[in-house]
Amino acid sequence: MGNITDGLTSFLVTGALTFLAVDNFKHKHNFRGWLFTGLGAFFYAGNIYGSAAAAQIFNAGIQLNFDRDVKLYFEKRNYFLPEIKL
Repeated sequence: MGNITDGLTSFLVTGALTFLAVDNFKHKHNFRGWLFTGLGAFFYAGNIYGSAAAAQIFNAGIQLNFDRDVKLYFEKRNYFLPEIKL
């Protein structure tokens, strides 16, 4: 549920900042237009960075779980491990 709300929040904030930038440029308020453009670009870049970081964390978790499950599978069945009888 957290990912859906994060996505909606990012979409709404980026959309609002874009609208404010375009509207201010349209009404010849160049300073405010560039201000909202900069804020929108900064927020958008943060969203891209956050998405990439979240994807790396998710993929690392998948890899960790896979490695653990494979190791447990082979340890449980003693594959490739010689039996030593003393």
